[in-house]
Amino acid sequence: MRQFFGTVLLCVAALAANARAAADECLRPGPQDLPPLTTPEDLWLKGEGGNVVVSVVFTAPDQPPAVTVQRNTAGPIFERIVRAHLENWRRPCQVPGAAPTVVQRDFEFLQNGRYVQTVGAANPDGSPDAEPKATACLSKPWMKPLYPSDAQRHLRQGTALVSSTFRNAEDEPEVKLIYDGGDPEFGEESIAYARRQRMPCLPKGASPVSFVTNFNFVIEGREVKMRDLPFRDFLEQIPATQTDGLDIDTRGMSCPFNLRMTMYAPHLPNGVLEMDDHDAARAPLIAWLKKVNFDVPAAVAPVLIAKSFKLSVPCTVVKF
Repeated sequence: MRQFFGTVLLCVAALAANARAAADECLRPGPQDLPPLTTPEDLWLKGEGGNVVVSVVFTAPDQPPAVTVQRNTAGPIFERIVRAHLENWRRPCQVPGAAPTVVQRDFEFLQNGRYVQTVGAANPDGSPDAEPKATACLSKPWMKPLYPSDAQRHLRQGTALVSSTFRNAEDEPEVKLIYDGGDPEFGEESIAYARRQRMPCLPKGASPVSFVTNFNFVIEGREVKMRDLPFRDFLEQIPATQTDGLDIDTRGMSCPFNLRMTMYAPHLPNGVLEMDDHDAARAPLIAWLKKVNFDVPAAVAPVLIAKSFKLSVPCTVVKF
């Protein structure tokens, strides 16, 4: 009987900053409500990364912020990832007509891991940020989650999603299983590992630090990779219940264009990144893409979670 070796890969994603309370007290949505922010797989495998430092300005409670890139050592694709992520940010306690609220962020795309570390950057006046990089000292258990033997025997693979919130340096985090990867034992192993993590340099009285971790249970030599898809082929993979009534005209969206999708639905919104220049007219299409999932057998769905691919959108009219 052939022996398969299973491994568990951990990707920490969507780290929220331990932020200055005055500016960040009511930022929404929380990190657990956003799709995990990760480096695209092809760039991660090449070891690419760097920092994107931004100034985020809120002037209204229900509008996305204005974003100014102050420094970018990572490259254009990483800037687009950050801008797409910040489009989801709101500050509902921002008073209309009041002075704008400025939040600084340093998105660090680590070259030795796919997670994106987010920390407070310099203050708006250019002075150093006194807040330490709490997420840089995440203490991880030496022993990774075990790959359940029954899952290995039956060649089951999947990605579990766990959110963690740290409120101080000593206690175990508050954890929530978002998705068990299609196997309850995957979920149990992931939760147990997440609870053993600590953040020893989180200062007393600091704002909580939250993030989502992808626990990828994969069998060596049987990793699933998604191919890039033309838009028409993509639509054929979506259940009819999710395309019913769809009416999209891409001719006013600076077509043709490419999007990078990372699948998390229905457990979290999908990640959708514009790979070309931004066009606001694409917003309805992107909003729809964030909600859809593939029409595949239940045994296949778990291995598609957190997988990325390029979606090529032509100049076309789609009506269902």
